[in-house]
Amino acid sequence: MKDPPPQRGGVGEPAGGWGICAAHAAQDDRREVLLALTPKGEQVLAELALHHHDELRSAGPELVAALRRVMREGNDAGPQQALSPPSLDKGRNSKHP
Repeated sequence: MKDPPPQRGGVGEPAGGWGICAAHAAQDDRREVLLALTPKGEQVLAELALHHHDELRSAGPELVAALRRVMREGNDAGPQQALSPPSLDKGRNSKHP
């Protein structure tokens, strides 16, 4: 998809004019703007979900292996280091100054 045209501060044409959602003022408070997907927006969302589902399915084994390595390394480091990221662990066994 190409970049949307710049917004001009209004909400009459949300999502950059792509026609994927519609804005309506709330009935009880006209200052509140409610957004709803259009049929085109629902179709785009469904296609994106399928694409991302396929990506996760194909990358899943690598993600699981990476998570297992991280969990194994975290368990080898001991309970304290496994719970705190190195960037927050000031001074102790830190590779950063």
